Amino acid sequence: MHIRKITAKHLIIIIAVIAFVACGVWYLLHFSSSPQSYLPKPAYKPITEPAATPEPSPIPATITVHITGHVNYPGVFELPKGSRVSDAVEAAGGLSEEGDDRSINKADWLVDGQQIIVNNQPQPISPVTSGDVASALININTASSSELQRLHGVGEVTAGNIIAHRERHGPFLSIDQIMNVSGIGLATFERLQDHITVN
Repeated sequence: MHIRKITAKHLIIIIAVIAFVACGVWYLLHFSSSPQSYLPKPAYKPITEPAATPEPSPIPATITVHITGHVNYPGVFELPKGSRVSDAVEAAGGLSEEGDDRSINKADWLVDGQQIIVNNQPQPISPVTSGDVASALININTASSSELQRLHGVGEVTAGNIIAHRERHGPFLSIDQIMNVSGIGLATFERLQDHITVN
């Protein structure tokens, strides 16, 4: 049997092939185990939120009311919308010493352009005998302001309204016509009817 001798040239070729294969195996093992090591990293830009624009402060709605009569500082006042009559009284410095808080409803809501009239405290009516009843009645057609203010719940402002009404429209024909006067309603009339006359 003939055995072919390996020459030096053949040995160099074999070594070169082995080295090439080894390099290939190393390359595959190295880059396949960490595939991201050679990939370029994407550039990320931070996302920034736009600066929030502050909302303007809401302007509170206001109403204008007129409070007069027996308060310390009568006049026209600007109050926040949603205020009550008690807030208007407070803005006017409170009731005067003669002011009658029973002539107004402090819990009532205010509306723009409203007028609040505070009457004075009622003056006591002296008791009279049956024979003097007619003379004790207040004639709303002829009574002066001070005489009208003797009536329960009638203050200086209301007395002035009664006098102005009869001067403008003539004398009252019946006592119930007093309800045509500004500031006098059914409840006030029922309180006054036994103490007034038109004779």
